[in-house]
Amino acid sequence: MRVILPLAAILLLAAASLAYASRRFSLPEPTGPYPVGTRILYLNEPGRALDGTPDPQGTRPLVVQIWYPAVPSAAPIANARRLKETTWRDAYLAAVPTHSRWNAPVAVTHEPLRVLLFSPRWRGERTQNTIAFEELASHGYVVAAVDHPLNAERMELADGTVVYGSQQLQGPYGNQATAQQQISYWNEQLYIWAADMRATLDKLSALNDDPRDPLHARLDTQHVGAWGHSFGGAAALQLCGLDPRVVAAVNLDGWSFAGLDQRNADQRIMLVYEDVSRQRELDLSAQPALRGTEDRMDRLDFQLTRDSLEHYGGLRVFVEGTQHADFSDQPILPQIENGKMTGPIDPQRSQQVLRALLLGFFDESLRGKPSPLLSPGQGQFPEVRVERWATPAASR
Repeated sequence: MRVILPLAAILLLAAASLAYASRRFSLPEPTGPYPVGTRILYLNEPGRALDGTPDPQGTRPLVVQIWYPAVPSAAPIANARRLKETTWRDAYLAAVPTHSRWNAPVAVTHEPLRVLLFSPRWRGERTQNTIAFEELASHGYVVAAVDHPLNAERMELADGTVVYGSQQLQGPYGNQATAQQQISYWNEQLYIWAADMRATLDKLSALNDDPRDPLHARLDTQHVGAWGHSFGGAAALQLCGLDPRVVAAVNLDGWSFAGLDQRNADQRIMLVYEDVSRQRELDLSAQPALRGTEDRMDRLDFQLTRDSLEHYGGLRVFVEGTQHADFSDQPILPQIENGKMTGPIDPQRSQQVLRALLLGFFDESLRGKPSPLLSPGQGQFPEVRVERWATPAASR
């Protein structure tokens, strides 16, 4: 009895917590004219091992979730995360409803649907920016977010198998890595993540060509946007150099590393940073010598980013009051670690700013609709500071 009662109490508490979460917490509603549908795609990429390295006999499984404009539907509502893909810290997310419905019929639109590829942060998950996904889908975009095997905390495959995250941030060098060793390891991972995103785009292109699929002949897969948070933002930039179909990319508060090495003036980029980044750039540039690995990497990345912006153009945005996690759903959700890496900005406000920045940038880059929000000195969000570099073509 002494064992059973505590266990029963724990189960009752868990059930009560899930029920409370389903009633108490809700995501901000999308503002666009379309309802939102969502579906999951399972890919098996041949020629690569589970860890993404080349292997002629191997396959790399990918779990991709897409959000898209839909018609009104009575299809089941998708919750924020599938239960097998949660931990004890965030199990309540399996009971938090989103504004998306599973496999709802695709909306009829007057133009092909623009595709946006998303990559999460290191040890993030494909659902970590659902608020922004739903916002973009409600305005007519198809957003495809990918889980990277062995990096995503948990990803459930088609047969129910769960692949757990095991990759270490420091890689094989551990805490003793030099700046160059750390950057080299991360650049290797960037290429693997970008290859996952490219495989996702190939899959969407195949669905677009498949008369049996609801997305048949609905997608524009030749003028695509990519974006991501933290490490995933660098992967989105890397994809620009690997795939000419990608013409616009956004990095949300991440280093760039080699992600900018192969971009060109025809590929537009926007780099969004937390509050302190601007002052940190100034402080590092004023120091004659740097000792710490992170300082060296920061200064190098600031310089590489500025060189790319000056040569090819682009946008750099600083959002006052934010920290790293404010560029995901985390501040909205009552997680145990909710206050980790979040700034003093109101969570609802940070989401409003983020959604407006993403929609404005992709509307401008992929639909040719200029966004006043992305002009220096705009007044819609006083906490947003925009720096714009003209492309060589635009400056002539």
